[in-house]
Amino acid sequence: MNRHSFREWKKWQVIVGVISILLLVGIIWSIPRFQDKAFELDGHKYRLAEEKDGERIYRSFPRDRPVIRVKGEEAGERYQVSIGKVQVSIDFEYEAEHGKVYQVTDSVGTRKVKVPLYGGWIEVEQPDGTFFPEFVTTMQTTGLGEVNKIEGGFLYPADVLIRIVDPARQEKDGQPGYYVIGFLLLAVSFLSWRFRDFFFYLKYAANVESPEPTDFYITSTKISAIIIAIVGAGLLFFGIVSVV
Repeated sequence: MNRHSFREWKKWQVIVGVISILLLVGIIWSIPRFQDKAFELDGHKYRLAEEKDGERIYRSFPRDRPVIRVKGEEAGERYQVSIGKVQVSIDFEYEAEHGKVYQVTDSVGTRKVKVPLYGGWIEVEQPDGTFFPEFVTTMQTTGLGEVNKIEGGFLYPADVLIRIVDPARQEKDGQPGYYVIGFLLLAVSFLSWRFRDFFFYLKYAANVESPEPTDFYITSTKISAIIIAIVGAGLLFFGIVSVV
């Protein structure tokens, strides 16, 4: 290896080392956040920021999103929700079949929603008195977790409002599966690069006498290992981003 090639090799070693350190720091930072409960409102993820004096405060990133405050009253039968300057009250009405019915009151008006006891879709009362799943009721929301601006104010999805007041319906944050697949791909990349001759002999020794890897085989193996490593590192990066 001449001096120029050595310098290029050292440069790539430094680059890979820096990327590895940044990924490692990001992974260490993100792992505890996988246990956080989170929900989405209007395309932005919210998680619990603090809890004091019976009040839960949720914040989103970036910080310019409205702060959400929740205060429960009367043993969980009445909640006051503040989304920025918007005030929403959620009151327990009665026990229904396989669920509870709440009355949601905001600047737009009042509506009744049925919350299933064991998970499932939130249902909204229709003009005929029946309940229908909110996610297919376009008159109630423009999309999952999106706020519908209508005459009189903003109509917040009942599904999100219930998630805000009931942490049990919130989901754990992040995608830890990215880490599992990412580390597996990095392991495959390392083994195929470090022990490429061993795998070559293991594959061809039984059929070919004194096999020797060609330059094409060595080059293609290196390229494949690099591509696999890039994909693995990318998945680790997406795992970190998933909790931002």
